[in-house]
Amino acid sequence: MKSFGTWVAQGLHRGAVVVLSGFLIVLVWFFLIPPSNDRDWQRDVAVLAHATIDGDRVTIENVRNNAYRSETDYTPRYETRTYDLKALRSVDLFLVYWGSPLIAHTILSFVFDGDRYLAVSIETRKNGAEAYSAVVTTPNELPPRRCLPLPAGRDARLRPEVLLDYLATVNNLGDRPQWYNALTHNCTTAVRGHMVPYVKNAVWSWKILLNGRLDEHLYAIGAVRQDLPLAELRARGHVNNRARAAEHDADFSRRVREGVPARFSAP
Repeated sequence: MKSFGTWVAQGLHRGAVVVLSGFLIVLVWFFLIPPSNDRDWQRDVAVLAHATIDGDRVTIENVRNNAYRSETDYTPRYETRTYDLKALRSVDLFLVYWGSPLIAHTILSFVFDGDRYLAVSIETRKNGAEAYSAVVTTPNELPPRRCLPLPAGRDARLRPEVLLDYLATVNNLGDRPQWYNALTHNCTTAVRGHMVPYVKNAVWSWKILLNGRLDEHLYAIGAVRQDLPLAELRARGHVNNRARAAEHDADFSRRVREGVPARFSAP
């Protein structure tokens, strides 16, 4: 005759099997749902960008440059921008914190001669009443918190390759939409994915997942300035006040970078 303890253990085991089986069924069903571009998207993300590349000349259609008065009150604006890859002089990384200091949204901003900028933000695409696609946008759309200029030097010649890799993904989304996955394919893991083929020190770290600590990882691997303490880089790269002051200024992208430590050339 089974003891009461054995009976309870067997019951818990059967219950765990049932729960786990149900979870796996739901998980498989979820991952089998095909991503789609055919949904009722919110107006600020309704149009996909597309890039045409002709040598060093890149023309991007539907660069997002919405005019926001609040999160829900805005005027959608999509523009066509042309950039010369030979004029690409640097790359900035912005970290936007939503609440927890452990979690941030990462945005890569490409800086061209003549104070011209192109930001790429990898986000979920909102439809209906949802509150979140890689989107290509102008930096004045974005609410940055901290700016980390990535150094030039030996990797300078590779920056156009990183941008072109991004734009290849942007073009592919038109025919092959992708799911955003908070763990495996998010705003930070995707940035690293675009960097890995071209940047030697794009090593993995748990701080890529808890990306509010990403600046610590970048400092540790020498991806940002090393001649200043990290605390000073953080303080001088904190751009909230400048962003608020320049919110509706056409010169937002330049003004928000005022006071941020200048980029340097690695030996």
